[in-house]
Amino acid sequence: MAVFADYYNAGNIPEDVINVLFDPSVTQRPLTGTIAHISAMSAIKEWLDKTLRTPNKDNAIVDGGNSATDDTSEGIRYRQPMQLFDTNIKLGDQAQESESFDNIADFSTQLEDRTNELLRDGEANALSANASVLPTAAIAGKAAGIFAQIKTATSFGATGADGGWNAGTGVFDAPTDGTTRALSEANLLSVMETANKNGADLDQMHMIPELKTKFSGYMMSSSSRIGTLITQAPSEVSGATAIQSVEVYKTDHGAVEVKNNRIMQAENYTASSERTNVAVVTSDMVQCVDQWTPRAKRLGPSGAGEQWQPTMSSGTILNTERSHAAVRDIDFTLAMVA
Repeated sequence: MAVFADYYNAGNIPEDVINVLFDPSVTQRPLTGTIAHISAMSAIKEWLDKTLRTPNKDNAIVDGGNSATDDTSEGIRYRQPMQLFDTNIKLGDQAQESESFDNIADFSTQLEDRTNELLRDGEANALSANASVLPTAAIAGKAAGIFAQIKTATSFGATGADGGWNAGTGVFDAPTDGTTRALSEANLLSVMETANKNGADLDQMHMIPELKTKFSGYMMSSSSRIGTLITQAPSEVSGATAIQSVEVYKTDHGAVEVKNNRIMQAENYTASSERTNVAVVTSDMVQCVDQWTPRAKRLGPSGAGEQWQPTMSSGTILNTERSHAAVRDIDFTLAMVA
């Protein structure tokens, strides 16, 4: 865990406190902290998804003849609402005027912490199955997660169904939950193969920590087709300690960095329905769109104090959903299987 700690006990401030803050670096946002960020000029981002037709080995016409077909294709026009994330800062007058360790009640300190929370919210949204919701005067717009956008290279449980773009309503529909099952290497390789055939250069795989443990354990078993053993020798231990952890999953369909994503959340989590998903993405074909990055608006006095509202308007888009893969409806309490 990347942290920093400050130890402070000086002057007339009678405190001896360890201030530990989770590092908001890319290690804390494994997807949105590592992909390109582009700007949005309005509350809805639109883009074109174009594809080439299947290669035709018999494509030939008579010399001087006219083409019998019109092959013009303008692609599909998608749109993604920018989700307005917000939080709130309220600081009393006495708290702001009091000297304390690291200025805990100082606006700039609070803004830094709340900004990190907004960025983490954006990461959780990106790696969700949330449907998109178009904004109205009474309804908050919501950005679709990537599991709602991917519909070509997918694997899901029985009775499940893909979501994807709904041209009739102009939104991305959430996928339909299927019967949960164990994560299998066969399903994983199958969706990666489909994405690869559609032109993907897969390089990132995201899963929750509980499933990452199962994934690494399986990769060290005799059933696995691929496994990497990491050996490390901590300074306080004599000799080497074998650590079962797979950080790179190399297949015929790409060498993929396997990321233990601590911000990614399980879908529909209840005691009787343990469910999560795995995303395998092509970094160059996924972007974080920012109408604006975290900023704070002063709302004015709030009783004997002041109030601010930090906000962020953002969403994640897949330039083409065919360049990504997803395995859904995984029971992360079960061991991974072949």
